[in-house]
Amino acid sequence: EHAQIKELTPDAFYEKAIEVAEGANYINTMIPAYYRYGHYLLDNNNPTKGRQELKKVLDLAKNSGWDLMVDIVTRELATM
Repeated sequence: EHAQIKELTPDAFYEKAIEVAEGANYINTMIPAYYRYGHYLLDNNNPTKGRQELKKVLDLAKNSGWDLMVDIVTRELATM
């Protein structure tokens, strides 16, 4: 399985990480995975999808009591 992961593109890697975390309902993995994926997309010329991922983070964080992440993402989205 390690060899399969090494061959993934960054997009596919993040999407797989999110898929596995969602399948197991690992909220403490999903929030950081969506956050990092959103920033990866922003850094790689996909601002629309990057903002969409950060909005997912915001919703998950609000519903999960991650108040610091809510503050961070709210500020970031406000500057975009």
